[in-house]
Amino acid sequence: AADWNLGSPDWSGRMRIVSKGDRCIIRLEDKVTGQLFGECPIDEWPSIAVETVLDSCRYFVIRLSDVSGRYAFIGIGFTDRGDSFDFNVAISDHFKWLKQSQDIEKEEANPGPKVDLSLKEGQTITINLRGHG
Repeated sequence: AADWNLGSPDWSGRMRIVSKGDRCIIRLEDKVTGQLFGECPIDEWPSIAVETVLDSCRYFVIRLSDVSGRYAFIGIGFTDRGDSFDFNVAISDHFKWLKQSQDIEKEEANPGPKVDLSLKEGQTITINLRGHG
């Protein structure tokens, strides 16, 4: 990352992280026209689709791919650490939500044994309240 020149990047644009259902995609778009430059589908986290470089938390390598299955790895960098942090958190949050949704579906499919907590005939409960009685 030390060799990457953020002062004069080869391309500059808008990045969107789109999360819909179980899909998460990084979209790189022209910041004026909105024309798509490239997409990076992320199937799991962490994954080969997005990797942090070793010497900086502000730089990443992402795998852009097209509909034919071809792909290219490109480096991206953020001038602000906060933007880099938000990028990482947005992707992590998608996969946390996905895992929680899957866990809920599993629980609903296999709820486990039901526990009968009702009082049986003849059982009583005694409650002592201090200052009363």
